[in-house]
Amino acid sequence: FTRTYGDSSKWQAFYGSSQTQDSGYVMIGLQSDTVNYDNNYFVIKSDKNGTMLWQQTYGGIEDNNGTRIYELENHNLILAGVKYFGNNLYYPWLVITDSAGNLIFEKQFYGSYDCGGTRITPPTLDDHIIMWGCLDTVIHPGYYPYPNFIAKLDSNLNVLWRTIYSIPNELDIWFVRQLADSSFILVGEAVDSTFTEKGWIAKVDKNGNKQWEHLYQYGSSFFNEFRDAQQTSDGGYIVCGGTLNAQNNQDIWLVKLDSNGCLVQGCVINTGTVEIVDQMQLQLFPNPASDYCTITFDIPPRENKVTLTVFDLQGRELVKEKLSSSDHQLELPLQNFATGLYVIELRTDNYFINKKLLKQ
Repeated sequence: FTRTYGDSSKWQAFYGSSQTQDSGYVMIGLQSDTVNYDNNYFVIKSDKNGTMLWQQTYGGIEDNNGTRIYELENHNLILAGVKYFGNNLYYPWLVITDSAGNLIFEKQFYGSYDCGGTRITPPTLDDHIIMWGCLDTVIHPGYYPYPNFIAKLDSNLNVLWRTIYSIPNELDIWFVRQLADSSFILVGEAVDSTFTEKGWIAKVDKNGNKQWEHLYQYGSSFFNEFRDAQQTSDGGYIVCGGTLNAQNNQDIWLVKLDSNGCLVQGCVINTGTVEIVDQMQLQLFPNPASDYCTITFDIPPRENKVTLTVFDLQGRELVKEKLSSSDHQLELPLQNFATGLYVIELRTDNYFINKKLLKQ
């Protein structure tokens, strides 16, 4: 069958779709108001023949663009994309709805997640969510300031673990796939020390611990990328992507690797940076609060520089204080804050954590 959907008075497009347990389909993208030019997540649910059952939009005055949608085991839907606040502030935005599209809850990821939204995989084997994207932060001084990450979220969209890939030059994760043993394979592209773009592949175990990563180049091509990978029956991987040939024309690229991601047996298995967010603790009490909020925190050992920052929902920095690593509590006065939501972020050289505070 073929179907068209939409409203001629609005601009609408789909960027992601998946099949549901009732053999129907869900599709997500954006709907743009041609008068005010506000973009919102736009979702349609159809039956197995493509007949529309319902449609919904999600968002507000910000620009929102949905890119991924999947059904969870309990028939709820998980929606993912980006929320844009202006001033180059692009935050990942995840939405949970019931099977009829009614909003259950949503979560925006603030702070250093301001880096262009996020993507998610289909639900994991234990019905959790894997999201990936980039961070607007510096992990190692002098390295590329937008490192990529992969994170696992629970059913309430809390981060269970997060692994960061930080290298001197640019790295982009294009695709993540879960394997039968609950581990994950990641593919994309990375720029090496000669500023050559190379195909990049990595593996993490089910807890986010990095197993290995490799870079590959076809001949002397200066542009190479991986876009997808599948595990093969021998335990290795078949990887596809693109490369530029000697005439500077683009070619399809297919690579067969062994179980360690090696093209040649016995290749060097690299290790990388892993960050587990449970190493930082941040508590706000009371929350909601009116006059004062007590902030208590713990940081990992050997972290000396601690900064506390308060943002409003437009990403504006309202308070910024440098703290001692021996501090574990402070009082934040709220008398001059307007009623609304704020983001409290705690950051060290290598870690950060943030939470929302409601001022009444």
